[in-house]
Amino acid sequence: MVEKMGETAPELLKKIMVIDFNLEVLKELAGRNVKGVFGDISSMDTLDHAHVAKAEIIFSTIPDMLLKKTGNLSLVKTCRTIAPNAVIVATVDSMDRIEELKKKGANEIFLPYAFISESLAWIIFGIYGKNN
Repeated sequence: MVEKMGETAPELLKKIMVIDFNLEVLKELAGRNVKGVFGDISSMDTLDHAHVAKAEIIFSTIPDMLLKKTGNLSLVKTCRTIAPNAVIVATVDSMDRIEELKKKGANEIFLPYAFISESLAWIIFGIYGKNN
């Protein structure tokens, strides 16, 4: 997302704040003029330190299967409480979680596996043609 945004709308990079516990990721982002906060996204102290309450848009880009000690449902619920006017985009592992996340406050849902499937289909169409 950061790379694409840097190409198409670099002025928006200064509006991004990333929370991560990987210092190498934060260092790389800082080199692209993206602010970062070191911490655990499941920690209220980290969310307070990152001023999540002032966020206009909140993205949770990590699927539940990779999150430790939390999940997107909990993150959406917490973020909706501390940032009631923010647009929240959450990642789901499967379609059966979409309604539950929306009920907890997610405005939009990102299903990475659906995106990957669509992208792979376009690659196959490109190689073999749509009519083969």
